[in-house]
Amino acid sequence: MRDTQTPAAVGAASATSVVHPGAGLRLRLWLGFLLIGAAGAAGILGLSAWAAPADPLFDPRAFGVWPWAAALLCLSLAVGFALWLDHAVASHVRGLCRAIAGGDPTELGTLPAAAGWGELSLLTAQLQSLIARHREMSRASLDLEELRHRIRVVRVAVEGR
Repeated sequence: MRDTQTPAAVGAASATSVVHPGAGLRLRLWLGFLLIGAAGAAGILGLSAWAAPADPLFDPRAFGVWPWAAALLCLSLAVGFALWLDHAVASHVRGLCRAIAGGDPTELGTLPAAAGWGELSLLTAQLQSLIARHREMSRASLDLEELRHRIRVVRVAVEGR
């Protein structure tokens, strides 16, 4: 865990964000799907080893190929689902984190699940609104500070007369 300084918004000082470079969502998705694929492949290969060749429809050539093909299919499906979720969900979450760190709500429109993904789309829209409001509040705070400074200057000028 390390602390990094990132600009919070226009004119704001800076905010400290904690970065966790450890195992994240992407790694957990990949490990989960690959373990499920490996378990499916092992189950199919175990079932084929357990089956008895006493069956009259037993064909040694076909029986030697299909379990490996089915195991390969299990692993291929696991990799396919992991790629899909990695692109659709994990990359979207990384984009949300970058948008929060940068404070730019326009970055959110280019994310893969910006529209049509239910909760992810809703989260993106709410975060975009939150970042925009935060920028407006920061600008208003700067304007307020400038007005306070002008009032102090006028007060000193009036009191000096």
